[in-house]
Amino acid sequence: MALMLLSIQWRNVRFDAFALACGLWLLINIFVWMEYQSPFDRYIRALGQTVFIYIFITFLRQNPDKNPCTPRALKKWFSPWLVFAVLTMLVTFNVTGYLAEDVESGFGNSRVNFSIWLIQLVALILFSTLMGRDASKKVFLGCLILLTPAFVLQNMTGGRSGLLGTLLLVSVFAYRWGGIKALATSFLWLYLVALTVAYFHPLITPENNLNVFRNLELTDYSTLNEVIAWLDKISSYRVSIVITAFSTLSLKGLLLGMGLGNFVGWAPTYPGLGIMEVHNVLLKILGEYGIFGFLSALFLVFWPFAYRPAAERHLLALYLQSIYVVVAMVHPDLMMTAVNVSLVYFACYAYSLSARPAVTTTTQVALS
Repeated sequence: MALMLLSIQWRNVRFDAFALACGLWLLINIFVWMEYQSPFDRYIRALGQTVFIYIFITFLRQNPDKNPCTPRALKKWFSPWLVFAVLTMLVTFNVTGYLAEDVESGFGNSRVNFSIWLIQLVALILFSTLMGRDASKKVFLGCLILLTPAFVLQNMTGGRSGLLGTLLLVSVFAYRWGGIKALATSFLWLYLVALTVAYFHPLITPENNLNVFRNLELTDYSTLNEVIAWLDKISSYRVSIVITAFSTLSLKGLLLGMGLGNFVGWAPTYPGLGIMEVHNVLLKILGEYGIFGFLSALFLVFWPFAYRPAAERHLLALYLQSIYVVVAMVHPDLMMTAVNVSLVYFACYAYSLSARPAVTTTTQVALS
């Protein structure tokens, strides 16, 4: 952050709607912190993430040649085959048990967050392999092979949020580069990989809840209540958590927020789950920050979609952001509330804004 602060030419920065929205989001975070004060570390992290987002995106808008997710930059620093080799080693050592505990814990950042973090590697593999290249069966099949270890690790963690993001991302690229055939091929391949891991991985058992096909059986279609209960179960009781969380939301909480970590719910049909945060980023922001924080977050997330993309790659950047929004609907922290698993998202955010620069670029770069 310090290096980016020094590198930005602040005299050339125009404080546009993005800057105003970041400033409003920062002020709302400060207000909620002053109102509730605890937990101190979470508010400090939230403030730091907001400052980082503004600095990071401003730096990349002013220096589009340094955006790490552009095809030109990827060639300089990202090697799909090196990532493939490292992830294959992780898969191997996980199966043998040497890294099983580390992978299951997401290397200390939870298995679900690790699964979502892997979406970024899948995105970078797709960007570096397919962007700017003509459609060809050989290239696309090679790309599927390269991203398979990441998909296997997502299955090993049981993190279905990450799996959802990868499936959507691969589907977008498959359809745009090879049409229905490529889409069907990629879906069939990933489905077979998921089945193989779920039912033949030696460390996945019914007791540890890592099988990604868990709770899919619907035995009774007779009543709407049974169907709703089934949807609640396969979503890991996210529906119940949202409903019970909103049942505790007062008018003051709706206007001013309940504070970080205070907007929580539970599953009446599964009391063993305990108290859980709402697994929907925008609804969680509504409960924790209030209506003004919610509107500020909505603007930050959807502002890039307000303009027509200038080129194919700007459109793909918007596709990736859309996929992150979908994943955020089933996860408690993502995008502006979880920078560590969203760096590729913010790089694409900055790239999608490059068609309408709000800052004077120091280097003129062809973005097509």
